[in-house]
Amino acid sequence: MPYVTSWERIGIEKGLERGREQGLEQGREQGMQLGELREKHAVLKRQFDRKFGLLPEDAELIDATDAPERLDAALDAIIDASERDEVLRHLTS
Repeated sequence: MPYVTSWERIGIEKGLERGREQGLEQGREQGMQLGELREKHAVLKRQFDRKFGLLPEDAELIDATDAPERLDAALDAIIDASERDEVLRHLTS
């Protein structure tokens, strides 16, 4: 086992602490993004159900969409849409 000076040990400890902090921050950010995505799924399914009636395959397509910009486009489209396909096409394009 190689000898580690106190200076090296301090450097290693500081490096480990920085790594932990960065990992925690990354985890928080990913968690927030996932939460926002799930909220968009829930809102779109609720609005879709009220306007057209939510079929199981519609719910699956909405839940499978992981691009926030596609969900936003579908949420915008549902306002003026007269047919379900006008909304769903934003999830697959």
